[in-house]
Amino acid sequence: MKWIGLFIVAAMFLACAPKTSPVLTESSAPVAANASSENSRLDPSEEKGVVAELLKYVRPVYEKYRQNGSSIVGEMVVFVAFLQDGSVDSLDFIKSTVNNPDFENSLRENLLLLNYDNGGYGAHSFKTTVYFSDEGVFGSINERSAKDVIAAIKEYKQSRLPPIYLEYVKTHTFFNSKMVVKFSIVGSGAVDSVAVLESNIGSPEFEKAITDDIMQWKFESGKYDKFGLVWPLKFPNGGPKGPRDGKKIFEVVETNKKKRLYPIYYSFLKKHSRFSGKITLHATVNPDGSVQKVDIIHASTNYPEFEKAIADDIMQWDFGRGTFSNSVVEIQPVFSDDRLNDNSLYQPSSGL
Repeated sequence: MKWIGLFIVAAMFLACAPKTSPVLTESSAPVAANASSENSRLDPSEEKGVVAELLKYVRPVYEKYRQNGSSIVGEMVVFVAFLQDGSVDSLDFIKSTVNNPDFENSLRENLLLLNYDNGGYGAHSFKTTVYFSDEGVFGSINERSAKDVIAAIKEYKQSRLPPIYLEYVKTHTFFNSKMVVKFSIVGSGAVDSVAVLESNIGSPEFEKAITDDIMQWKFESGKYDKFGLVWPLKFPNGGPKGPRDGKKIFEVVETNKKKRLYPIYYSFLKKHSRFSGKITLHATVNPDGSVQKVDIIHASTNYPEFEKAIADDIMQWDFGRGTFSNSVVEIQPVFSDDRLNDNSLYQPSSGL
């Protein structure tokens, strides 16, 4: 099965089998003479998902030819690629031992009418073996329903992940925190592998606690091929908060002033010689260290474009992520044509 496309939410689905889905047991011998085919094929009561939909289009053609006296016996490997709306994009009989070209042509025409709604989770492809015998038509290993898997995941997210988060949020701060995990489900319903594809949480211990829990999730068992998906997990902002350390704020301002504000000032001096003045700015700093906004409280340089350039640059500063409340930092650089005055104030306010 192909990876099924997510992200609404957040969210895209991928199948574990490379590029096509699912890769199934195949045999060139008729069902009646092949024990492995008997073991691989589905009982009609087990048919679900796209296999069940496909067989709805296969059986009428099979019955028509049987009624006309044709013997339809053998195996056929069918590959179907669907468009996002569920209609068939392409259809191919990869292998067939039925040896009835007219039957195969009629079957192809009927299968092109197939429409499989996978819940709006994107275009996907499917590969399965259909068994024909005097007993009837049988499908092979079934495909899990993306909708059923998502419903089960949502239940686990609500019941199992919050306690892990609530324990870690006592000592860790979460800001716009997310993980993207990739895991696969085998036929028994067990999760056999979990990997973190990306994360901005910065806590390997927490990430391991999440992946260890996912390994315990259990899905419906049955004759399923391995099913893989990529799933985004988002965690609400939270954690212990406190004011920023004034000394560290001073260090950030001093470093950025020399590396970033000086060059802006000296660049303006080339066009506007011997201008001076003071700017008072309030920078609102988010808990993650980014600057939310910069307000120019007072300015006396008489060059609005210069004052805006200073404010725009401060918007790019990083004060460092931590367990902080939102803070307002007051910065008051004094500019003159021979020096950039160090008379600045760094006054983080209490949380907003």
